[in-house]
Amino acid sequence: MAILKKKKIKIPVYNSVLWVYLADSLYDVSKELGLNFVGLDDCWAIAFKNTNNPNTLYTAFTPDYADKTIAHESVHLVNYLFKQKGIDLDLD
Repeated sequence: MAILKKKKIKIPVYNSVLWVYLADSLYDVSKELGLNFVGLDDCWAIAFKNTNNPNTLYTAFTPDYADKTIAHESVHLVNYLFKQKGIDLDLD
């Protein structure tokens, strides 16, 4: 098991950073970040924020992800970012 790819994306307009991982297992990402993910055996992807540094966001995928999974996790990331910046999400 391993991290297959890791990419840092700066989001200057929101003074934030997004880390994107592709890994054999989401537990590989958990281990690299010193976290303790549980209950992800059947998951293909995850999105989360750094509670110690809310300007840092993460998303991780396994090779089994579906295209719609990227869109789904992106919605979570936008919601985290907007909430942290105090922006109301416009659903129209």
